Amino acid sequence: MGLVTDTLLALLRKQVEAHGTVVWFDPEKAYLELAQSLTPEDVASAAVYRYDPQRGFIWLRRQVEPLWEKRLTPPRLLLYVPLARAETRHALIEFEVAGVVVQPGQQPSERNTALAAVARQALSTVFPPAAVEENVDQVEAGQLSLAELDRLAEKGAEAQTGAVAVIFGSGNISEVAIRFLADTALDAEIEAKQALGNLSRLLSDALGVSFPTDQGLAALRAHLARQILVTDLIEALGDQVPQALRTFSIAEQPVARQAAVELARTWRNRRDLADSYVHWAERVQTEIGLGSLELDLDTLARTETFAAGEVRLQREVEMALAQRASARLVELAEARLGGFWSAQKPEIKTRWEVIADAGRVLVEAARVERALKGKKWSASALLSNYTLGGRPWCELDTAQRHLERDFHRFELDPQRHESLIQLVTQARQRYVAVSNDLAERFTRAYAGEKFELPGVLLQADVYREIVAPAARSGRVAYILVDALRFEMARELLSVLEAEWMHDLTPALATPPTVTEIGMAALLPGAEKGLAVVAAGGNKLAAVVAGQTLRTRQERLAHFNTAVGGDVVVARLDQLAPLSDMHLSQALKSADVVVVTAAEEIDGLCESNPPLARRMLDDVLNQLRRGIKTLFGVGVQTVIISADHGYLFGEELSAGQKIDSPGGRTAALKRRVWVGQGGADLPGVLHKPLSAFGIGGDLEIATPQNLSCFKVKGGGTEYFHGGLSLPELVVPVLTVRPGAAPAPAAVAHIQWTLTLGTRTVSTRFVSVTVEGRSTELLPVEPPAVRVEMRAGEQPISVPVSASYGFQEATKDVQLELAAGEPQVIAKNTITLMVTETPPVDEVTVHLLDATTGISLARLDCVPFAITL
Repeated sequence: MGLVTDTLLALLRKQVEAHGTVVWFDPEKAYLELAQSLTPEDVASAAVYRYDPQRGFIWLRRQVEPLWEKRLTPPRLLLYVPLARAETRHALIEFEVAGVVVQPGQQPSERNTALAAVARQALSTVFPPAAVEENVDQVEAGQLSLAELDRLAEKGAEAQTGAVAVIFGSGNISEVAIRFLADTALDAEIEAKQALGNLSRLLSDALGVSFPTDQGLAALRAHLARQILVTDLIEALGDQVPQALRTFSIAEQPVARQAAVELARTWRNRRDLADSYVHWAERVQTEIGLGSLELDLDTLARTETFAAGEVRLQREVEMALAQRASARLVELAEARLGGFWSAQKPEIKTRWEVIADAGRVLVEAARVERALKGKKWSASALLSNYTLGGRPWCELDTAQRHLERDFHRFELDPQRHESLIQLVTQARQRYVAVSNDLAERFTRAYAGEKFELPGVLLQADVYREIVAPAARSGRVAYILVDALRFEMARELLSVLEAEWMHDLTPALATPPTVTEIGMAALLPGAEKGLAVVAAGGNKLAAVVAGQTLRTRQERLAHFNTAVGGDVVVARLDQLAPLSDMHLSQALKSADVVVVTAAEEIDGLCESNPPLARRMLDDVLNQLRRGIKTLFGVGVQTVIISADHGYLFGEELSAGQKIDSPGGRTAALKRRVWVGQGGADLPGVLHKPLSAFGIGGDLEIATPQNLSCFKVKGGGTEYFHGGLSLPELVVPVLTVRPGAAPAPAAVAHIQWTLTLGTRTVSTRFVSVTVEGRSTELLPVEPPAVRVEMRAGEQPISVPVSASYGFQEATKDVQLELAAGEPQVIAKNTITLMVTETPPVDEVTVHLLDATTGISLARLDCVPFAITL
C-alpha cells in the first residue's frame, strides 16, 4: 500500500476499533478499486461487505444481519457504499446509528474520507506546505487519483532520504533551509555530492518560487535569505506594501508565503542562529533600500524583520508620543524591549528604554493633571492619592527617575536622535509643570491645615510605633537609608522574594527634610520631642532627649544608649555579601541590628550626579540582598525607613532660582532656608519650626513649588529640604520571612566567563557565561548578575541576555542545557559601560544575584574607552 492509502486505512481502523461497525459512503467512487481488494486484516479484523448496485440493499442487509443476532454491541463490520448517503434512502439507518458513518466532509475530521483531506494529511509528512496545497488543488480538480497520489508520495519520501537529507541529517525542509542559511560548513559536501540542484528544487517547492541552480551555493544562499526576509516583511505589512516592494516576486500561494514567514520567525527565535539572521537582515535591508520606504507607525509595528525598520519605528513612536501621551504607544515600546532587535542590538534596547520611560512620564503626568484639574484638594487627600491605591500618583516620580537614569546612560547623537531629544524635553517639561502644580497645592493645603494630618504616621514616631513593638517580639533589624523615596520602596516590593511578607506605610519626614534632622527623627526618644539648632558652617543639628546630634557617630551612640541590650551596627554593603566572619557571628546573637548606607547619597548627588543616579537604583538591589542575609542570621523582622526624599532632574535653569529670605541664616540649601527673621517672599512658605511641633527658635522657608533658592556652589540637579511630596513622604517598610524551604544539597558549579573582545573599547561589552558540574548532585541554575568593576566600583549595568533577563532587577536567571542535567545553558550577557575611570584594567565579576557572593571573575581585562 502507498502512503495515502495507508493513511486512509489507519483512519478506518481507528473507527472500527472505536465503534465496531463503520458505514463508509464514497459518492465520488475515489476508493472503489481499493474497496474491492480490502480484507479483514486491512481494517482491524472487521468483516468487509460492499454494496453491489446489481443486487441492492436488501441483499446487503441479508448478508450482514446474521452478524448482529444476539449481540449487545455492534460487531466489527465495514460496509462500503459507493453512493452519497442521501441516495440510500436510509437503507442502512440502524447500522449508521449503532455504529459510525465515515464520508467526505464528515465531522469530526477523523471521519472525513474526502480524498483531498486524506491526501493533505498524508503528503504533509513528505512535502513542504506549498507542494502539499498544490497537490491538494489537483485532487479537488479531479486530476489525481488515489493510485497517483501514492506514487507521488513515494517520490516525496525518496526526497526525504536523498542526498540532501543525508548531508543535512534531516529531510525536513525547514531544518534544511535554516541550517543552509546559517552555516557554510556543509558547502563542500553539497558540492562533492553534486546536490546543489536537488537542494534548489526542494527550496523552490517549499517556498513556491524558483531558485537558481547554476550560480553556486553563495548565490543560492543569498537568494534564499532575500526571499525569506522580504516575504516576511511584505506579509507583515499587509495592504500597506510600498510601491517599491510590489515588484518583488513572492509566492502566489498563501501557504508558501506563510512557510517563509515561519522560517523567518524560527530563524530569529533560535539563539544559536541569531548572528546569521542579523548578518543577512542587515545585508538585505541595504539591498532593498528599506530606509527610503514610506511606512507609517502602525505598519512598522507589525514587523520586526529588519533593524532599520525597528529604528524607523522608534522615530515614529518618539514623534507620536511628543504630540500626545498614549498608553498604547508606551505598551508598544515596552513590548519591543523584549523583541529580537533589542536582544541583538543594545543601542536599540537602550533607546526603547528611554522611549518607554518618557512615554510613562507623559501618561502619568496627564493622569495626575486630569485628577487635579478643577478641584480643591485637602492635604490628606493629596497625600492619600500620592501614596495609596493601585496607581498612586508617586508613579509619576518613578517614571521620571527611570527617565533621567536611562537618558543619562544613553549614548546620545544629537543628529541621529533629534526626535528622541524632543520627546525627552517634552516629558521633562510636563513633569515639571504637573509636579509644580501638585507641590504648590499640597504645600498650601498643608499650611492651611496647620501642618497636622490626623492618622498619618510621623517620622519621629517610627521607632516607638513600629520598631519597638517588633523588637519586643523578636530579633529586629532597623535599616536607615539616605534618600529612599516612598516610590522607591514601592519599587523594592516588586523585587522582594515572593514568600516574604511585607507592609509599606507612608510617613511624614521632619522639616527641614535634610539628613541631620531626618536621621535623628528616626531614633528612639524622638517621639518625645525634637529640636533643631544651628551647628555652624551652614549645617544643622537635632536635639533628641537632651543630646545634640550632629554626626552619624553621635546618632548611633545615642541609639545604643537608648535601646540597650545587644545592638550591632553594620553597613549595608557589608551584608551583601556577608564575608566578615566576626560580623556574621555578632549578627547571629544581636537583639537589634542597625544598618546604615555605606555612604550618604546626598554628597554623592551633589559631587557626582551620574554615579548617584546609578547608586539610587543599586540601593534597591543592596536592600534585597541585605534583607535575605539578615533573615539568614535569624533576624525575624526587618524595618526600612529613610531620612528624607528628594527631587532629582535636569540642571536648574535661571528661571527656577529665587532669592532667599535673608535675615540671620543658620543654613541655606537649594530647597530650604533655616534661620531667624528674613523677608516673606511670594511663592515661599515661611513659618517657625514650632508650627510643625519642632523645638527651638528657628524658622523655615521653602519654595511652595519646585523652585530653588540662589545658592553659591552645591548641586544643580539633586535637591531636598522642602515640603513637596517627593521630599516629605518617606517609606516605613516592614518585611518578615515566609516559610523557608528546607535546604537541599546541590552540586558545585565550575564557571567559565568569556569576554566578547580582548579589550573593552566600546560602551557595550558581551560576557558569555557557562557552567558545568562533575558531581552527581542536582544542579540548581542560580540567578546571577554580571558586573564590570574598576577596583571595587561597579562601572557597568546589564542591558540584555540570551535568555532569562529580568528587567526589574537586571539579574539573569540561568537554565539547564537541554538534555544535559549537569550543564548550565550558555548565556551571553551584554553590559553597558556607564563610567570611564582613569584605569588601564578592569575586572569582570559573576555574582550570585541573591547573596552578592562572587562565583567567578576575569582579572586584568584591558580597558581603553572614553565616553
